[in-house]
Amino acid sequence: MQGVGPYLVCGGALTYLGMMTTCIPPYEEWTALLAANCEVAQTLHRRVGESLVRDVREQVVNAALEYTSLLQEVARQAGINLPLEPLGSVDLSRPIIMAGHQPVIYHSGIAEKTARLRKLAMSTGALGINVAIDTDEGDAGRMAWPRMRGDDLSINVGSIGTQSVLF
Repeated sequence: MQGVGPYLVCGGALTYLGMMTTCIPPYEEWTALLAANCEVAQTLHRRVGESLVRDVREQVVNAALEYTSLLQEVARQAGINLPLEPLGSVDLSRPIIMAGHQPVIYHSGIAEKTARLRKLAMSTGALGINVAIDTDEGDAGRMAWPRMRGDDLSINVGSIGTQSVLF
């Protein structure tokens, strides 16, 4: 298990041909790591003060709910129903589990990490929050894909964020 203070460190890798998701530490260890990290967090909370911790947690949750409600509205306008936990029912004392990725094409590895975040949050009673980790300038529409021509395997790169042709 890897823990950095009260935080879970998880990196995902998706192999092109095997389509196997690798997560470090393995998902099976996340519940125990969450419990251990909650113990460490209690010590840190006493050092910085419960009032400050509560205020920061409230700001994090409110920002997540505000952003989620914006996404929910966009989805509603597109005819997609996304349930949202109302602010009044959020228990701020619950552990917060956060995961995220750079704001790029939402590929299967990111979807798997999000599904595992939700599963862990639901099974432990924690709050699961997905965040955009890196907001540096760049091409969020850039992607790579394998291309086979005869026996020649190559990796093509293109972007749906520019006028480049993908295929």
